Amino acid sequence: MPRHVIPFVASLLASFLLGACRDTYTGPDHSASPGLLTQTQPSDTGGAGHQVHFLSSGDFGLVSFGDTSAGPSTMFGFLEVSRGGPVQDPQVFLVYDIERCDPFCHTVATGSGTIPDADLTGSARNGLRLDTDISGNPNFFFIGPAGRITVDWLKTDAFSVSQSGTTEFVSGSFRNHQTGTFMAFSAAASGDVVGFPVGGGTPAQLGTNHLVNIDISH
Repeated sequence: MPRHVIPFVASLLASFLLGACRDTYTGPDHSASPGLLTQTQPSDTGGAGHQVHFLSSGDFGLVSFGDTSAGPSTMFGFLEVSRGGPVQDPQVFLVYDIERCDPFCHTVATGSGTIPDADLTGSARNGLRLDTDISGNPNFFFIGPAGRITVDWLKTDAFSVSQSGTTEFVSGSFRNHQTGTFMAFSAAASGDVVGFPVGGGTPAQLGTNHLVNIDISH
């Protein structure tokens, strides 16, 4: 099965499974207003909690990041931003999930929804910059801390790939299921996701989606 993930993501998922990770976050969630459903639709992929669907045709940036400096308490994170929506109303879809494992995994921050089109600049071939604030965004659902998310992607020459198929990333109650065609390039990313750092040079991907159906549940 083709995988729309870099090796680090695959090893991250393996770490979650071997560690018997569980989503045990008990803090408040912040649901998007009904306006979100005019841009995304409920997903039928199963799972509890918030579910959303987005059709992506355009550039995307993806990064997985982690912090093992805290000894037995290890933080793992995943973020993807994608362009899509109708030609007359372009949209940007953002999803992220951050967990801390000690050794059981707890969701500390997760979110998904549309953000202003102007908050994603650049291109997959030359580099993307994400700069958005999810605080007060009525089209964005999140659990955990809110605030600014900034990530810069720079293309590298390590690899490129073009594939069609289905990809899936699962951790606890978080599920990212995608089906479609994409072209991806290696990249390096850096930034900050609601207070969680993405270290400079973190392995990442830039690419272009063609009619990729994204289904998120968390």
